[in-house]
Amino acid sequence: MANQYKFLVVIFLYLTAGFITSAKAQIASSDAFTTALDTEEEIFEKGLKELDSGNQEKAIEIWSGAMDKLANPGYRIGYYMIKTVTAHQLKDYYELASKMYYLGLEDENLTDDEVDLISLDVKFTEPLLERREKRKWTELVENRDAQILTHIKEFWDSVNMTISDTYNERLLEHWERSSYVSRLYDSSSRSYFDDRGAIYIRFGEPSKKKDGTLLFNSGFAEYVLSARMSDGGTSGNPVDQASFINTNYMVRNYHEYPQYEVWAYQELVPDQDDVVYLFGNKSGSGVMSLMRSIDEFVPSAAFNTEGRNRPVSFGSLNDRLADQPIGEEDTDVALESTQIVTQNKEMITPGLVLQLMYYRQFAAFDDFFSSRYSDMMDRYMSTTTYLGKSISKEFQLINTTRLLRRQGRAPQGRSSYENRLFRMESDLYAYRFLNNDLEPYLKVYLETNSDEAVSYEELKSHNSVDSIDQEKYELIKQIKTENESGDVITSQKDTVRLGESKGPLQENMTEIPHNDETRTLRILVEFHNREQYSDSSISDNTAYKRHLKGMGLAETEVEENLENRGFTASDVILGFSTIDSSTDQSSFTVAHSREIPHRTNLNFYYEAYNLPQNDEGLYSFTLTYEISKKRGWFGNLVRFGKSNGPSITIENTNETSIFSQQLEIVSEELSKGDYVLTMTFESPDGSRLLEKDIEFEIQ
Repeated sequence: MANQYKFLVVIFLYLTAGFITSAKAQIASSDAFTTALDTEEEIFEKGLKELDSGNQEKAIEIWSGAMDKLANPGYRIGYYMIKTVTAHQLKDYYELASKMYYLGLEDENLTDDEVDLISLDVKFTEPLLERREKRKWTELVENRDAQILTHIKEFWDSVNMTISDTYNERLLEHWERSSYVSRLYDSSSRSYFDDRGAIYIRFGEPSKKKDGTLLFNSGFAEYVLSARMSDGGTSGNPVDQASFINTNYMVRNYHEYPQYEVWAYQELVPDQDDVVYLFGNKSGSGVMSLMRSIDEFVPSAAFNTEGRNRPVSFGSLNDRLADQPIGEEDTDVALESTQIVTQNKEMITPGLVLQLMYYRQFAAFDDFFSSRYSDMMDRYMSTTTYLGKSISKEFQLINTTRLLRRQGRAPQGRSSYENRLFRMESDLYAYRFLNNDLEPYLKVYLETNSDEAVSYEELKSHNSVDSIDQEKYELIKQIKTENESGDVITSQKDTVRLGESKGPLQENMTEIPHNDETRTLRILVEFHNREQYSDSSISDNTAYKRHLKGMGLAETEVEENLENRGFTASDVILGFSTIDSSTDQSSFTVAHSREIPHRTNLNFYYEAYNLPQNDEGLYSFTLTYEISKKRGWFGNLVRFGKSNGPSITIENTNETSIFSQQLEIVSEELSKGDYVLTMTFESPDGSRLLEKDIEFEIQ
């Protein structure tokens, strides 16, 4: 009986365990089923709840799951995800956030909440847009048109500097800046940020900046006034004393202690002076407005020459003008600034003194302000020159124009992170050719400082350049052709593995189509360490992956494409050859800059198309080439003498109508200087087909 009881207990426990296991399986299955049915709204709200609780990474994990569960995760999830990871610098999720944001831009049906978020997104992107784009984007948002998402995507694609993958570093940097601006430059209005925020979104942290309050310097005011008033009011003349005291008082009275910030960006424009932005506040709030010049800190009433600001007599002119009646003042600025006007006394406003005082406070910050202060003071202190009432406006106009001119040279936006990568200095050369179907194309050559980049990376990694391994590095290039309006016509990517041996005509060369609309070639260059591709982590203080080591940009103008009808020839690629005395072997180097080293032989490569046929039915032509010293304009006009440089005639016969040839010219005895290679093509009957002149220099 006991054994039977034990047997029943065992059976009961077995069945119970099976039931529990089955229940767990059903529950798990049910959970999986429920999770699979999660809607976009449920996923978004779950993540938002975690975010509100301070669990940022948990929120990101929930939202990232939407990629597997939903055909389209929706704009809201992408927006909040990229905003969260950049606000908290969660760089392990940067690439994922970029992908989620792009997926959200595929949304087609916009809800009210999404329209509000898109409107905010657009507001923070507007500083990077041209005026026409701003109007278009605003119109699309107001009309709730989902096409706005396409425009946003196309914009970020256009400014993406890395083409090796879909990860958009520039997008992440923008969101980092937007988060920073929201914290520091919030305007507490519908604009969401003040003018500092707009400049920060465009260029990031300035190279140098200064903030504070413009102070009143009574000693400087008296010094400036004394320079042009009679003895600074100590002459004993009651009128002069009263004028001096009154003017000094009015200068102090108009000073309002305005707050300011001034930013300067170095190398924002290549080979140009710093670009300076000045912000000011007169209301006492934390909002700063962009100023057109320091002169705007001076109240407009301080420049008035009537009422309480008048009259004042000044300088060495006082004695000569003392007996002259006060009449109508001449308003001709040129006349006032170059002549001594004898009809009225000099009028100097309190605003002019404040202008000089304020520029003096900025003079140590940047050369722009110091040069303007120096020019203004020189003009003011030249007491033999009459200063008319328009001098303040003249100063303000010059100051404003020069500041705006500097700002106008700045690009619409710039990445700060690019400066932390090795700068790939690149030159681009394009040669026009025809293919076998006589369709125009370009041979595009890129010359970069890749050897220097490799040495720099090896030195950083190993503290030595004794054993450089070039093959672990590669260049990724994207070549774009653009029309006159800057619209992209074609885009092509090419990868070059460094250290590979190629012929000189193939080295760093990419072939791309060439059509009538092409006017500009633009190329983006990335420099990668191939051995680090498995490491997708983000470098410190950037948004770039660790294997990206350098970046560059180059562009060149392109001539119209070759005509493919009738006899024609390609552009000529020049080079030079040297002979290794130990091996007696000749090496050929392309000279895209057309600079040929002294005591080397000139080489050139060309192709000819639509060759004429001779009596035997073969394609034939004659080439005569001649090297001559380049003449000055007078020599070209009268054509004195004949060339005594190398000259030769070659008869070429080919079985097809397309012909290619590389020739070496013995030119090592030519002296240094400028030369012209003249190529004359003739048909079998002796008629001239074409002539080309190619200028070059022997150095």
